[in-house]
Formats: sequence, C-alpha cells, structure tokens
Amino acid sequence: MIPASRWRRRDALSVYEAHSGPNMTPMVDVVMVILIFFMATTVIIGPELLLGAGIEPDPKDRATDARFTIESPIFTLSLTTINGAVRLDGLGLSGAGPDALPAAAASLAAELDPASVEVVIAPADDVPYAAAVRAQDDLIAAGFTSVGLR
Repeated sequence: MIPASRWRRRDALSVYEAHSGPNMTPMVDVVMVILIFFMATTVIIGPELLLGAGIEPDPKDRATDARFTIESPIFTLSLTTINGAVRLDGLGLSGAGPDALPAAAASLAAELDPASVEVVIAPADDVPYAAAVRAQDDLIAAGFTSVGLR
C-alpha cells in the first residue's frame, strides 16, 4: 500500500497555498508596450528636438548630416491681367502695376539676404511674356540670384 503523504492534494486550499506569487504576464505586457512607445517616439522627435532647443551641431558634421539643412524660402510673384493691364501680387504688392516692382524688390532685398531666397514668377496664361521677363529683370537688378518662371 502507498502511504498517503506521497499523493498530492488537489483541493482549492492546497492549490492556493502552492501558488508562489502574482501573475507577471500582464505587467510584462504593459512594460513591453511602453518600451515600444518610447522607442518609436525617440526616432520621431530626434532631429527636431535639437532644432527646437537651439543646439548648434558641430560645423564639420554639418556637411555630412542632411537633417540640419534648411531649405531656402520661396516667394511667389503672381502676374495677372485685369482689363488688359498687368497686375502683380506677392512680395508685398497687391494688385500693383509693373512699375511698383523695382521699389518693392529693393525693399525686400534690404530686409533679407537676396542670395538665400528663391523667387518664382507665376504669370497667368493671358499675361504677355514681355511682362514676365521685365519682372525677372527687375528682381535680378534688386539682387535676387535665384529667380524662375512657373
């Protein structure tokens, strides 16, 4: 006959007493989700965090690191015709004639570096080509080096 001590009891009290601690599976799942969240947000806000903090990177790294390049601003000069007359919109002008462009371009060139700005001339379909060329010549005379037509 087998002694009774060799048999394991299977009632609820003995199962509860045999339990050694809390279930760790939910905690491990939560920690894993938080870890993935932190890893994903670190990748997303990496370069932008340095730009927002005003930290200047090492100049020798700037040539190889494309994350810190800032595109030059693009200004658009729209040319339209109203009752046969050419009108300009943009660069501080609103419905002005072509004669107002040299003064406005010189004023804008005095406020910012004209070599670091791109100006796009966007003439409407009914604008004479000579008016677009005149606007381009006025902008180049004001010191803008990057002028193009759309």
